[in-house]
Amino acid sequence: MRGRAGAVRHQAQGLVVFGIGLALTSGSLAALNTAGGDPAHATELAVLVAANLAATVLRFLLFRAWVFPDGAEGTTAAHTPAVPAPHTPAVPAPRTPSDPADHDPRDFR
Repeated sequence: MRGRAGAVRHQAQGLVVFGIGLALTSGSLAALNTAGGDPAHATELAVLVAANLAATVLRFLLFRAWVFPDGAEGTTAAHTPAVPAPHTPAVPAPRTPSDPADHDPRDFR
């Protein structure tokens, strides 16, 4: 996204996505404490890892599909990618001497 067009909407959508991830991770810990009373630290860690993994995948999918969809309305020419520069070789071509007297054997290593 470039410019101010839709910035407030994108910020609000990002806040909703953050809230969903926070609710997922916090809710999983609350459900664990409600179900088990006093769970072991390894169990809490496993639940947190699983909840954070699920929240990350959900966050990625929501950002991709809802916040920044392909072909979003308001897309302008400023959003189109630039044409890549022509490829230039990283190593310059070897020099060829124009005059045999200019030839130095070290030039062609």
